[in-house]
Amino acid sequence: QVTSVDRINFNLAFTDAHLVKKNTSLGAGSGNTVADFFALNDLPGVTPFSTSLSYDHTFMLPGGSRLTPRGEVRYMSPQELLNLSVSQENSPTFNYYQYFHLDGQVVADLNLAWSSPDSKWVANAYARNIGDNRYKTWVQAQGPTTIATYPYEPRTFGVNLNVRF
Repeated sequence: QVTSVDRINFNLAFTDAHLVKKNTSLGAGSGNTVADFFALNDLPGVTPFSTSLSYDHTFMLPGGSRLTPRGEVRYMSPQELLNLSVSQENSPTFNYYQYFHLDGQVVADLNLAWSSPDSKWVANAYARNIGDNRYKTWVQAQGPTTIATYPYEPRTFGVNLNVRF
C-alpha cells in the first residue's frame, strides 16, 4: 500500500509445464506412444508467464462514503491451446498451428466503486476488456479440418449493487 488511500498490486506467475516420457506406451497391446498424439512438448492450455498490475485510489466523500476508481492490466505470454498430433503437425493441406497457437495477450479493465459510510451499500460500475481484445481462449479439433474456437469476452460494461444484511 503506497499510502492509506492508494494501493498498487503486482502479480507475476511462471509455469514450466511440459510433457516428459513421451515415448511411454499407451498400454499393453497398443503400438502407440504418447509421442504419437502429442507433437509439441508444452502442455496445452497452460500460460507459461503471466503478470498483472492494478492501481486504485480511495476518495473520501462528504458524509463518510467512499469512491474508489481502479485500473488493471494483465498480460499472458504466448501458449498452445491444444497440442498437435503428429498427423496434424505433418498435414500438407491444413495449417492446424494457426488455430492451436495463441499469441501473447494484453487485457485492461476499469472499475469505479462507491460504498456507503457503513459499507452496507456498495455500487460498482465496470468496463472489462476496454481495448476489446479479441482472442481465442479454447480450441477443439472436431474433425480433420473442423476447428471450434471459443473467444474471450468482448468489451463489457456493467453495474452491480450489493447490500449487506
